Parts: sequence; structure tokens; C-alpha cells
Amino acid sequence: MSPRSAERTQVAYALHQTSLQLAFPAIGRNDPEFYAGQLMNDIVGGSRFTSRLFQEVREKRGLAYGVSSSLEGYQHSNMLVVTTSTRADRAAETLDLITQLINELVDTGPTAAELEASKKYLIGAYAIDNLGSYRSISATLVGLQLDKLGMDYIQRRPALIEQVILDQAGRRRRSCFRPGVGP
Repeated sequence: MSPRSAERTQVAYALHQTSLQLAFPAIGRNDPEFYAGQLMNDIVGGSRFTSRLFQEVREKRGLAYGVSSSLEGYQHSNMLVVTTSTRADRAAETLDLITQLINELVDTGPTAAELEASKKYLIGAYAIDNLGSYRSISATLVGLQLDKLGMDYIQRRPALIEQVILDQAGRRRRSCFRPGVGP
């Protein structure tokens, strides 16, 4: 069975823990406002300890040890992917909360403080996340070539992130994540 847009697929197992994976259509790497989408992802679930998902799902409610989101780009589709695991008896509550938090970000947009913190994190963490080992360096260099970003991308990237303004992020949030289409 292949999932389609706006479809839920559930596979029941007699286990004490449930893995949740949500995929929403998202903007692609070549979108002119990709960085607005990247910042929105960071705010909703990309930053491991400060994101809305982490704060609400883990810290406030203790529904999961970890919860995160990422923008995934493929040849024929682009997705915002949210993953977590929780107790089986709390899966529905966790799923509802994740969907609510994404919808809230789409409805209200980020705060100025969230946007600035996200910019600092994405700029500052790049070297650690992408240039910390020979494997990550290799993967980064291949990715730069595949995405046709140019050899100067690492130097240009901070300015591309810094130029995203609150209005732009707010305006593009509906097309960055289209939660009306999905789980």
C-alpha cells in the first residue's frame, strides 16, 4: 500500500511503544524562499532542545524522549518529516499535539525571538553538523554539487539565512508546510 496525500497509514503491533512518522508536503531546495522554510522547520522541530515540538511534547508533557522534524528533499517530492516514539497508550494524544503545534505555527507564524534564535542556531551549528568529520565533510561537498549551490556556498549561506525577515517567514509559512494536506 502506498500512502497518498491526506491519508493516514497505521500498522498495529502488540508493543508498548509506538513510533510516529508524519510527512507533510513542503517547499523544495530550489524554492527562492527555501531559507524561510528551513527556519520554520527549525522553529517547529529542527532545533533539538528549543523547538516547539521538543518543548511541548517532551518537556511540558513528557510524551516522548525525543521529537524532531526535518526538511527532506527528493527528486519528485519535498517533505517536512516529523518523527518521535511514545507509549502506545499515548500515541493518539501525541499525534494530535504534533498536528496542533504545526497548525499553530502555520496560523500565527513565528515570533521575532524564535526567528532570531533559529537564525543564530542554523548559522552557528553548520560547521559542527556539516564539517565535523570526514564523512560529514564528504556528504556536505557532494550535497553542494548535487544542489548546484556553488563552491562559495558555505561563505554565502549565513547572509542567505540572515536576510529572512519576520514578514517573509510569516507570509511563506503556509507554503513551507501545508498541514492541511497530510496526517
